[in-house]
Amino acid sequence: MSHAGIVQDLIAWIEANLEQPLDIDHVAERAGFSKWYLQRMFKHHTGYPLANYIRRRRLSESACRLATGNEAILSVALAVGFDSQQSFSRSFKREYGESPGMYRRMAGKRQGGIPPCCARPPQPMQEVEQGVQQARVRLHHAFPPGEARVEER
Repeated sequence: MSHAGIVQDLIAWIEANLEQPLDIDHVAERAGFSKWYLQRMFKHHTGYPLANYIRRRRLSESACRLATGNEAILSVALAVGFDSQQSFSRSFKREYGESPGMYRRMAGKRQGGIPPCCARPPQPMQEVEQGVQQARVRLHHAFPPGEARVEER
């Protein structure tokens, strides 16, 4: 499997396990790479550091839950993998510029109603797919079919 395929597989696994503790060591073990190599590979293919991707996906999932549901903020925080409401609230405010409670209260008043995170796949996944396609085009131009070269060292 190509590195791009590994990254896509890893993103699907992260999406399915957002509520689990996903530290870099655990993710790297699951992927079968050293954490240093995995982080470089992930950033190369997505443009996002792995830890930031996980944190932003957890926050976008929580924003969707807050905007569309009635779960307690602590329940939302725990459901998306945060250890405490305090760390969740701090991260949420840094990402969205307002507290989770204010975000929930304002959700119905925002233009469009439902936040975009609920209506389409996460932006990083779209960027990965575009990045993979662009990499294929670059490789095709660099090494047209039938002209593959392998250098010996």
